[in-house]
Amino acid sequence: EKDCPVDLYALGMAKQAEIGERLRRGFPNGTIHFDKLMRVMEAELHPPPARRKQDELKRWLDPAGGTSYHWPMLLAFTVVLERFSVTAGKELRRAYPHLQVRVSFCHEEVWFRMVPWRL
Repeated sequence: EKDCPVDLYALGMAKQAEIGERLRRGFPNGTIHFDKLMRVMEAELHPPPARRKQDELKRWLDPAGGTSYHWPMLLAFTVVLERFSVTAGKELRRAYPHLQVRVSFCHEEVWFRMVPWRL
């Protein structure tokens, strides 16, 4: 997978979070017309991306049909769970002998394998 042609990491976490929140609030289904995406990005990126960089970005993004693209990959991140605990009463553990964790973000879900209550 190639890196994003427009470097948003240089903005820092606070600005990335602002962009992400603006996109999430305005385009909650995860898709946006490219021209609107560029307006959001140009408000934060100084100088704004040159036309060539915009064309590279358009090819890099996942198309959603027409002139729309999926924006979440601009702010992609990795979640690592090293340890977590779930406490449940005896009756609940008997009714549901296995536990399955599901992580969801922008309509994408990852289901982990089922595990018994005691590992």
